[in-house]
Amino acid sequence: MPESATYLARLWRRIRVGRNPMARRADRVEGWLLAFALIAPLLALPVAVSAGSDGYARAVETVRQETHSRHQVTATLLADAEPSVGSSYGAVLERTARVRAEWPAPDGSVRTGMITTEPGYSTGSTVRIWLNESGGQTVEPRTAGWARWEGIAIAAMSWFAVVLPCAAGYGLARRVLDTRRLRAWDREWARIDREPSGS
Repeated sequence: MPESATYLARLWRRIRVGRNPMARRADRVEGWLLAFALIAPLLALPVAVSAGSDGYARAVETVRQETHSRHQVTATLLADAEPSVGSSYGAVLERTARVRAEWPAPDGSVRTGMITTEPGYSTGSTVRIWLNESGGQTVEPRTAGWARWEGIAIAAMSWFAVVLPCAAGYGLARRVLDTRRLRAWDREWARIDREPSGS
């Protein structure tokens, strides 16, 4: 018999104790809990898929709004882009620079202000920046790929929100039931030891 079939057979025997005279109440309770721990995630799967679909739809709308409301322009630096220096565990970080620049606003005027860019640019250099509807600097709009991953992440988190408590609850309950079974066996052995021998 294939190993997978053997595993499923053992799993089924744990769930359906049946009329086994050796089965105790704790065995039957464990079977019910195991059945619940397996069935609940299956029932939660379509709910998780629906949540992921709704999340994807909202993410697509966010992408649409950001794509519509943001656009790129060319900004001219009015100073050298000196790196913003920080430290992390003794290492110097030089990832971004805040520098004064000017760029054309959506209404055709020229706007001046501080922008964030990569360090190393000199005065007069031009860089591409993203603007929002009011003409202020913002980040690049999110993409359709981000929307897909957002939907997948929401679906996965919704499903694991059911799977993990079920698995943890079953594991904890089994430990408690195992302890009770061991105590019951100890009592049985103690009773047998106290009984007089047949000789």
